[in-house]
Amino acid sequence: MPQIPAIPRNYANVLADKPQDYSDCENTTIDREDGGNYKLIKEISKGYSSKVYEARHIPTRDIIVCKVLKANCQQILKREVKILKTLSKGINIINLLGVTHFSSLSADAMLFEKMDTCFHDIFMELDEYHIKYYGLQILQALDYSHSKGIMHCDIKPHNIMVDIADKKLKLIDWGVAEFYEPQKQYTTKVCTRYYMAPELLTDFKYYNYAVDMWSVGCIFASMIFHKKPFFNGKDKFEQLKKVVKVLGSDNLRDYLSKYDIMLHPVYDILLFPYEEISFTVFKNDCNKHLVNEDSCSLIQSLLCFDPAQRATATETINHQYFSNMSEPLQNGAGPSTSTS
Repeated sequence: MPQIPAIPRNYANVLADKPQDYSDCENTTIDREDGGNYKLIKEISKGYSSKVYEARHIPTRDIIVCKVLKANCQQILKREVKILKTLSKGINIINLLGVTHFSSLSADAMLFEKMDTCFHDIFMELDEYHIKYYGLQILQALDYSHSKGIMHCDIKPHNIMVDIADKKLKLIDWGVAEFYEPQKQYTTKVCTRYYMAPELLTDFKYYNYAVDMWSVGCIFASMIFHKKPFFNGKDKFEQLKKVVKVLGSDNLRDYLSKYDIMLHPVYDILLFPYEEISFTVFKNDCNKHLVNEDSCSLIQSLLCFDPAQRATATETINHQYFSNMSEPLQNGAGPSTSTS
């Protein structure tokens, strides 16, 4: 029996009203600057298809970030450039400054504004106000992205950057992002394991923006419960088992049945009677100042098996948990980042 696609409540038909080239990554035109205008200073990080450097724009001496792609990555380059052009000037989205080619490396590179701090370095030390403050900025970025018909597909603390001085946050690394179309199948080989939604863990290819919302839920759960990562499986099977031990076997069974998902028999153990547990059980002396009815309600709305029941970015922004946060974000300013 064919699987049943999961259709989102919001932004399901964004592409229906757009011209064909709106989501055409393959035929994206890329204008390259002269690589001689840039000097690589030091390596910051590296991934499967690229290395990221701090670099200097020689004519202006401005410090920027340079993402150098490995050989034979033209399709990856075209996809990320197309996505970032579509999201250009979007709220809390990293700015693509341009593309260049380094002849000495025989490699193309994307040029970005420099942010000073990786969210991964601070997110476990934030007090309640800043969990909400930066959390809302993440949600605003995703709501904007989803409104443009784009799923990020790899939300995690390492893909979020912050400028501490002006309290600004931006989502980065859109290399595996996808334009969403109902009825379309997508690869489930995306996202970092600890932040993988059940759809990805069960190889359900008809997913939607809700995969991003699950990842956000995992980030909030880590920050609020002081548990990093919140679900910490050593492989996809154990990752799903960690989820089932919290959300319960019955909810897994209902999810699989609703979308006609067939798991390999090795997964049958997950259908044994694990009872759903309340998120309040994660409250302890270290996190009790962060765990309350509203914070648990927020996490519960995001960490649920059925993507149709998972809160959207718009709904999450309007959750009671953030009821006292609208004015600081509207003003674009907040207090100094502090720890709990």
